[in-house]
Amino acid sequence: SVESEKPDAFTAQDERLLATLATQASIAFENARLYQAAQLEISERKRAEKELRESQERYQLLVETSPDGIGMMDLQGNILFGNHQMAELFHYDDPAELIGTNLISLIAPESHTEVLGYLSNKMPEGIVQEGQWLARKDGTRFFGEIRSSALQNEMGEQYAIIGQVRDVTEREQSRLAIHE
Repeated sequence: SVESEKPDAFTAQDERLLATLATQASIAFENARLYQAAQLEISERKRAEKELRESQERYQLLVETSPDGIGMMDLQGNILFGNHQMAELFHYDDPAELIGTNLISLIAPESHTEVLGYLSNKMPEGIVQEGQWLARKDGTRFFGEIRSSALQNEMGEQYAIIGQVRDVTEREQSRLAIHE
């Protein structure tokens, strides 16, 4: 506010100057508000990035320290990811060797038809648990307890399958011995 006790103290030039100053002050205030909002958004993004990074680290630690083999494959059965335990279960030196391997090559031949049936149909919702004889890289076999679940995109379409594998050969052999 600009005031004077004298009537008509300001000229037209004074009014233009004051209007220009008012416009500049308004712009400065708006810039300060935008700067403050940008700083707040930047700090929120940094916080969210930190939380995401920490979440990813926890997830990676959980996957890599799991006693079970954990893997992800596409809907055609091609392995996209496997943890170290998955590689060890199937006698691979490195999890990277599993990538691109088709699941069928890890299944004992007598179970191929059943597993191909799973892959050709839409996987049921929820977690599917089953046991299968599985084949290692060196040809040896083990009975694996498999838990798997379909991953879905935002539209509800399945795009991958994630699973856990645990070697339960001794338990299966005991069950078969009791059954006999």
